[in-house]
Amino acid sequence: MNNQPVGCESNRNCKLKIGRNSGLIDYIPLKARVGRHCFYAGIKAILNHRGIEIREGEIFFLCDGLNYRYHASGVISPKDIFDFIKIDYRRQLETFGSNTGAGLTFDLALGDLAPYIRNGRLVMAFLKESCLEHHVLENPNENLGGHGVVVNGIDLRKETVTFLDPYILTRDNQIKAMECEMEIQRFQAGLISLCHLDTEGFSTEGFHRSKIAGEYCRRFIFEKSQGYDALAKTMKNLEILKEMEKQDRMRNIYAFILLLKAYFYTTVDYICEFAGKMRSSARVNVTKGHIVRPYERTEESKINAKKDILKKHWEAVFLRMLSSSEYNSPSAVDKLVSDCGNIVGEQRDFVQFAWSLL
Repeated sequence: MNNQPVGCESNRNCKLKIGRNSGLIDYIPLKARVGRHCFYAGIKAILNHRGIEIREGEIFFLCDGLNYRYHASGVISPKDIFDFIKIDYRRQLETFGSNTGAGLTFDLALGDLAPYIRNGRLVMAFLKESCLEHHVLENPNENLGGHGVVVNGIDLRKETVTFLDPYILTRDNQIKAMECEMEIQRFQAGLISLCHLDTEGFSTEGFHRSKIAGEYCRRFIFEKSQGYDALAKTMKNLEILKEMEKQDRMRNIYAFILLLKAYFYTTVDYICEFAGKMRSSARVNVTKGHIVRPYERTEESKINAKKDILKKHWEAVFLRMLSSSEYNSPSAVDKLVSDCGNIVGEQRDFVQFAWSLL
């Protein structure tokens, strides 16, 4: 996959303004850097702006990003199984704050944006993807936490908001980042929530990376109704709900594969990045006389090989999903769901191998 920024298209409601002050009344210049996931890349952008260098993969573990839940609180709707999926970004932010000492202010009002930006404080916004016209492949379901962006400008005279979108997946399977300007009215209509991340007390000195990351991997593997178990239950629902109308079933499959591709595809990179960081730290600690088991090169090769295979399988399913011809054959759709279920199992095996290292 090409992880470098590529060109982006302007439209009436969302215009490209990368790398220059747009003349807004309240504006914080922010570099448009491509991330692997909107939420973690947004946190990274805020921390980097405050002079804090940190890897996106480390943010993922500081948030317990593997915490994916399944809520069986009712009868499955004949049109939508996504009420049963829960990715709770607020809870992840709270976990991040607990692990780092960063302060969090939730449920900001739209009227808070101007004073926050004026005082040099970036704000994270969660938006319904339907309001983001530059998202070619938006998720048609809007109950999965929304899309994370970083608000860095507001102009009350023009009635516009400016924000950094660090993760945009295009139809040709490329990722780009862009700074957008949107009418306040449209922004408000698509707004789910606003949150400020205060980095004043931020520190990772007391964060036992390997121990906590290992515990989060263990939960993903073994805990009921979350992690792998939640994924498996969701896949099972997709398989048994064959009686729903074709359009509704395809919408569910389309949205779910987009969720898996955007969310769980990134975890393999994060885990490998984190394992490599732990391996480097182990080598340093050994030279200082500490007894720490370093990752062997063979283990590093194995986890990277597993990562490459898993990502290729995700890519294949994702690209097949984009082919409209797949939707015309019930057997092809069933195979797509079945293959996706197999990859979910491979995802569990990958996390379990990483857990054995951590």
